[in-house]
Amino acid sequence: MKFVNLYLQTEYSLLASTLKLNHLISKAKEYGYEALGIADHNNMHGVVKFYSKCVENNIKPIIGLHLDVASDFSYLNSLLLYAKNNNGYRNLLKISSIKNTVNKDLKIED
Repeated sequence: MKFVNLYLQTEYSLLASTLKLNHLISKAKEYGYEALGIADHNNMHGVVKFYSKCVENNIKPIIGLHLDVASDFSYLNSLLLYAKNNNGYRNLLKISSIKNTVNKDLKIED
């Protein structure tokens, strides 16, 4: 099975990437990829479009989230989270919503 780097950020990672979903998925199909993953920065805005386009092109979508976190440890300032199933996807949505509305400085504590 061929995979693309799972740590791809798309146009929905504002100021971090200009990679357009349509271009990304068309290239993946052209190169024969069976699965493709994205992990946008602190948001899940492009996931529905990504999922739909992948399914249309017979590519398995892998949905992730690149999450900034505050910590007392200097070596831990972000996490890459991936959904294993629909429940995991819903949890990523919840985490993203909390990060962007309730707790903008999401903190990991002891």
